[in-house]
Amino acid sequence: MEEKILSFDVTLTGAMIGVVDETGNLIFGEKVQADYVNLDRPQIIASLKENALRLLEKYNLTLDEITRVAADVSGFIDHSMGIVKWIPLLSNFTEWNLKADLAKAFPGKETFVLNDGFAAALGEFWAGSGVQYDSILFYTLDSTVNGAIISHGKLTIGSRGFAGAFGHGLNIGHSNVPCVCGLKGCLSTICSEQGIFKFIMDEFKNNPSHPAAFYFNNVDLEKLDSGVIYDIYKKNNEPNEIYDLVKSALWPVLKHMAIMFMAIDPDAIIFSGSIARMDDLLIHLIKDALKELTFERFTENSIVEQAILGPTAAMIGAGYFALNDGMVD
Repeated sequence: MEEKILSFDVTLTGAMIGVVDETGNLIFGEKVQADYVNLDRPQIIASLKENALRLLEKYNLTLDEITRVAADVSGFIDHSMGIVKWIPLLSNFTEWNLKADLAKAFPGKETFVLNDGFAAALGEFWAGSGVQYDSILFYTLDSTVNGAIISHGKLTIGSRGFAGAFGHGLNIGHSNVPCVCGLKGCLSTICSEQGIFKFIMDEFKNNPSHPAAFYFNNVDLEKLDSGVIYDIYKKNNEPNEIYDLVKSALWPVLKHMAIMFMAIDPDAIIFSGSIARMDDLLIHLIKDALKELTFERFTENSIVEQAILGPTAAMIGAGYFALNDGMVD
């Protein structure tokens, strides 16, 4: 029987729901809106099942054709048991045996649960920009920071399930900025898109004569986004002042990439998320950080690429995780 995996990319505001076949083809994928922050677990499961059945019918598929069910969610996951251990500030997700609840909702189907950053990395590895590589270091740079490690074709999960969950801990930037997780200086706070914008606004506020401020004179900084920064950078012939400003804002995560590059020795670093709109500016920043912080003889031909699957990556990756029986021994 041909494998078809029902895949859920679960977020706080709904889910991407789709079906992935055994070749990595996304048969369909649609976003559904829901306020999962304020729903209890049975309500979340009911919403996922109801929308999944509706979409299966819409695309002329039946539940009998589905061989496995996979879901990805943010936070710290026990991947072998399928338990969501903890998501900061979301008590209704803490210690949730999501695998078991999905199995009850879809009886007879084998179920799998994984971290959303891991899922996105697996999607790119299987069917996206990482398909030609054996080992990748993956970063999601968005409203939070997340990541994953794939080494010699296998997802590195770790003994507690959070290897590669780069967003929290370490305080690489020696920052006092508090994070929702309870720590300070987490990459998810200081190097998220909002963290970068706050850094830039603070720089201009504290130093009105900042070398890069001139380029932003006609910009409403309250509406700043990565695309705007990139457009200004390109329209002004890639000034060093903007390059240095963005480098300073991203330095903690760039330093983290260099550390992980030396620790893992991947074929490529692949990045995704809203900050990826900085395109070749971000690629140059990463490559220059590798040269500055590691051995240039090893980094002169380093590969840094942008992810290509967009919002479908996690659905596809969750399907890959399920097809490989959870990739957990």
